[in-house]
This record gives sequence, C-alpha cells and structure tokens, in this order.
Amino acid sequence: MTHMSADHLRRRVVDPRTGTTLVRLQRGEHQISRTLNEVLSCEVVAAVAVCVRDPQRTLGGAVIVLLPPVQTDPAVAVACERYGIHVLERLFLDVERAGGRRTRLEARLYGGAERAPLDLTAGPRTVALVERVLEDWGMVVAERETGGLEARRVQYSPITGRARVAPLDETRADQILVQEGRRSPVIMRNGDGSVELYE
Repeated sequence: MTHMSADHLRRRVVDPRTGTTLVRLQRGEHQISRTLNEVLSCEVVAAVAVCVRDPQRTLGGAVIVLLPPVQTDPAVAVACERYGIHVLERLFLDVERAGGRRTRLEARLYGGAERAPLDLTAGPRTVALVERVLEDWGMVVAERETGGLEARRVQYSPITGRARVAPLDETRADQILVQEGRRSPVIMRNGDGSVELYE
C-alpha cells in the first residue's frame, strides 16, 4: 500500500456523484496523472498554471509557478530565474520519466495577471520565462490565456487535454493573492556570495 501524507490527502477531493478526483495545486506544486477520472485544479492570479501532456501516451500534468518580486541585485535576479526554470523542469522531467516524450509534449498556460499587492511585473515576467523554457524544450503551446487583471480557476484533465477556465470574484482573487505571496521561496545568500532559493 502506498503511504499518502496528510497534506497529500487534503489536496485530493472525490466528487461522489461522478467519481472524479480533484487534485488541488498551489504555487510551486506539480502533479502528473494518467487517470481518466482525475482532474488537476488550481486558482491563480499572478501565478501561472502550466499544463502539459503527451497525447499519444495519454498522460500529463500541471505545475503552478510564480517568480519572486523583481530584484535589483543581479545575483538574486539570476537565482530567481533559475528557481523558476527548476520548478517547471521538475514537471517536464517527471512526465518524461512516466513515459512521455519531449517532442510530443503540448502545453497550455493560464494566469499571469498584473495584480497588487504583489509586484505587478511578477505575472508577466513569469509568463515570459515559461514561454522561453517551453521554446527551449520545443514544446507547442496549444492554448494560452494569460495576462490582464483577471483571477482564474483552472481545472485540467491531462488525459483529454481539456481545461475549464472560470474567473474568480474579487474577494476570492484577493485571498489567492495572499496565498501566492505567502508561498514565495526564501532567498538565502551563502558565505561564498552565491544565492539560492528554498521553498
């Protein structure tokens, strides 16, 4: 029997009417799936939901990524970008390990809004980084709904590739912004002057 942590169990909700399992993701988290009745769900404002799948192997996953606020220190700025790439590639590599092929992967992007109280550039900068990494991986972007001011709820099926995207009301959007800020990585400067980010 596979052991699941209490946190892992809290993220999974089963709809008794349909038998569908909803897997909730937050900033920095990723999940892969090849189960037909499993849907990956998130609510994003400035953060970007990156959904990928291999249509031939009927598997895929999603990750929620958001760069930290803009940094004036060049070393910290480089470390923040490196962190964003790491978060994305954890998902991509897990999909490959599960049998997906890089040349077949397709992506869908949602989020990246320009909203306070976060750095207003965080969303657009994250979208730009994601697009650059996807290009480096040779991944086709099948759908993109990013930018603007709208907060979004995303429910994605890696098996079918379908995503349901709905706007959030202002009260919920403000709550999600606070959550995104709280889950920001910790920036640490090492004794040798190098910079690392820790979740």
